[in-house]
Amino acid sequence: MLEQIEDMSTTHVSAMVTDEGKGFNHEALLDPRRPGNLLKESGRGVFIMKEYMKVEYLGDGNKVRLELPRTDGITP
Repeated sequence: MLEQIEDMSTTHVSAMVTDEGKGFNHEALLDPRRPGNLLKESGRGVFIMKEYMKVEYLGDGNKVRLELPRTDGITP
């Protein structure tokens, strides 16, 4: 669930996302680019997020702050 938009500027948009689940250990995620993981049907979501935005895990892994750079040049 999107908890709140924290900041919106001409350079980025920041948001806090919270999941009601117990969370997970993000440091234990496997690299989807490694040969043993290439054909797995899951495990790419967090990797893709990190390629496009800054991802900061808070608490037990069920709360995440995301910061996405803006490229549209629109003033909020």
